[in-house]
Amino acid sequence: FCSFPTMPLVMSFKGTNDDVVPFGTSGATIPPGLNIDPTRLVHGEQEIMWHGPVPTEGNGYLSAKVLSLLDKGKGALMQVRTTLSLEGSGTPLCTMTSGVFFRGLSGFADRVEQLKQKQVGGSLLGTIMPKASNEPALHEVLMHTLEDQAMLYRLSGDYNPLHIDESMATMVGFKRPILHGLCTFAIVARAIVAKLCKGNDSCLKAMGGRFAQPVLPGQSITVKIWKGNQEMNGSDSFAVQAFRVDDGKCVFSMGYALVE
Repeated sequence: FCSFPTMPLVMSFKGTNDDVVPFGTSGATIPPGLNIDPTRLVHGEQEIMWHGPVPTEGNGYLSAKVLSLLDKGKGALMQVRTTLSLEGSGTPLCTMTSGVFFRGLSGFADRVEQLKQKQVGGSLLGTIMPKASNEPALHEVLMHTLEDQAMLYRLSGDYNPLHIDESMATMVGFKRPILHGLCTFAIVARAIVAKLCKGNDSCLKAMGGRFAQPVLPGQSITVKIWKGNQEMNGSDSFAVQAFRVDDGKCVFSMGYALVE
């Protein structure tokens, strides 16, 4: 028995609370002086690097730092790096970097230092590509979601109404509630662990990708994996993308996995 490696990504939502918590009351690192409505955020990209196995029990703590906050005109892109460490020893277990987009938040460039609009230091998004542009995928994995997938996944602590409330979803332009980006991330991770790690998730050392299009609960996706064009710190690299089966649109882009 072991913890699935993407579990740390949801640990900040509920903290030590076992009950339902109002969305936006925990897990967010917001720079002072900005009035941010957490219900208007969209998860844009995610990376995670594991420094060791995540234990099935024990105590730990999360420390977060805002890396950048960019005024994009129609909204703001905030990148946050969070580290999960063991209590007592301080041993880091994993480092997570997320990019979230706040719709409608703009006009603050004169109050917040604008960083150059490039990937934050250490990001591998878009750097690991297939060895050849016309090379067929090494693996193609069909993954299914349930009609109630978002209802189940929100029990992890992400109670964003966008994933459960039809009126909220239609208000922001979706036909119906969409699946959590982190749920899509975990589904892609399952495909990677199954094909590249033969079920042994301890060999997965890093993973990342951008949420290019939403997945609706009940839709199926095809995860495509290519051998990557470089070796990283002794790990083999793989390029990863995922596509909706019904229309072929890419839902997970610029993806990668490092496997030892």
